[in-house]
Amino acid sequence: MNANKREGAEWPMVIRRGSFTCRVNKLQRTVKGSLFDYFRLTYYAPGGRRVARDFGDLQDAKTAAQEAANAFTLGRPDALSFTPEERRDHDAAVAILRPLGLSLYAAAVELEEARKALPPGTRLLDAVLDYAKRHPANAPKVTVAQAVAALLEDRENGKASDAYLAKLKSHLERFAGDFTGTLASITGPTLGDWLRNLTSAERKTDGPTKGPRRQLSNRTIQNHAGSVTTLFKFARSRGWISREIADEVAEVPTAKAESVGEVGTFTPAEIRQILFHAPDDIRASLAIGAFAGLRTEEIHRLDWKDVRLAERVIVVGAHQAKTGSRRVVPIAENLALWLAPLMHSEGDVDPSPTSKATTHRWRRIATRAGIEWRHNALRHSFISNRLAVVQNPAQVAFEAGNSPAMIHRHYKALTTAEQGKAWFDIVPPTTEGDVVPMPESGVAM
Repeated sequence: MNANKREGAEWPMVIRRGSFTCRVNKLQRTVKGSLFDYFRLTYYAPGGRRVARDFGDLQDAKTAAQEAANAFTLGRPDALSFTPEERRDHDAAVAILRPLGLSLYAAAVELEEARKALPPGTRLLDAVLDYAKRHPANAPKVTVAQAVAALLEDRENGKASDAYLAKLKSHLERFAGDFTGTLASITGPTLGDWLRNLTSAERKTDGPTKGPRRQLSNRTIQNHAGSVTTLFKFARSRGWISREIADEVAEVPTAKAESVGEVGTFTPAEIRQILFHAPDDIRASLAIGAFAGLRTEEIHRLDWKDVRLAERVIVVGAHQAKTGSRRVVPIAENLALWLAPLMHSEGDVDPSPTSKATTHRWRRIATRAGIEWRHNALRHSFISNRLAVVQNPAQVAFEAGNSPAMIHRHYKALTTAEQGKAWFDIVPPTTEGDVVPMPESGVAM
């Protein structure tokens, strides 16, 4: 850079670099009666526009002249057209971005992308603060699979029932298989899409191909959603995710469950025939289902020591109950008569290897008796007849391990008090082989 003076004069100071020339003049202005020096830098930007910038210090004016010359020689003549305000903004922006390792261009690109992704009117800072709240910098990076494993171990140590654990494991292992990232990366909309697109597993067939997948029922989808919500609440309690994420997942809407439809029950004549045709080793489980209302899974896990005939109660432990809550079910007088000759001090009440095998065996007994087996009809029959007798939904709900609202909604007025009394009047035959034949109208073909 060349700085020249006119012969015999100090000002203006002329600064040249190649074809670029700028001048610095010393001027004066009066401020409140006092005379002050200032320095004006002038040059011509591309296109012929004259640029003039004032400085209170000569060194600042020289630095600005050098920057202008550098911009010209480095092929950035557009920078020469900055106004003083634009130059200040540029320099301040560069100073802010330098510690972040960002150029002004990179920052502008990132800002543009972020603003386009935000809803209109949303401030970028608000979005960033919300993200920071949901994803704390010190939060552990726990994957979905790790969280699922921890939850299952926690529930196993807490002695949750086998049925509950099996359901939780089935739902959450599928969830972990579809989401391999961190738990904190899952959003409400993402979970909602996953739930809406759930289908059944491919069904095996005798041939080389597999059966088609089918859309799951709304009830099954709700059950999956409940398991995932349990996972996120557990993760929140461990400090793995923020409260905002846990709440967002819990509020994901799912389709309303389908109506259960008409509740299938047996008539007193039908259950009498089924019990009369049942072998001794399976008759106790049938009687407990019909006259105490235990679920098939609960009967399958029941031990004889929990059938306290002298106290007239059956104790369903937390590890046996579907809900994971202990309850005490009264033994009706007719049930005591059915159980008395079959009692053992301990051991499994149900001899079948699985609850599904128990149901299959019950079905075969009903078929031999000429009765059409109905799904869950033992429990449905107990609840509807018990409600007809005691007229107290809360009491029946406690005995059945259900909610009063569910009892009222699905079982009220299914049978009359007279029919309910007839149900609990069914007792074993007084002599061997005393089987009462079914009327023709009572046999379901």
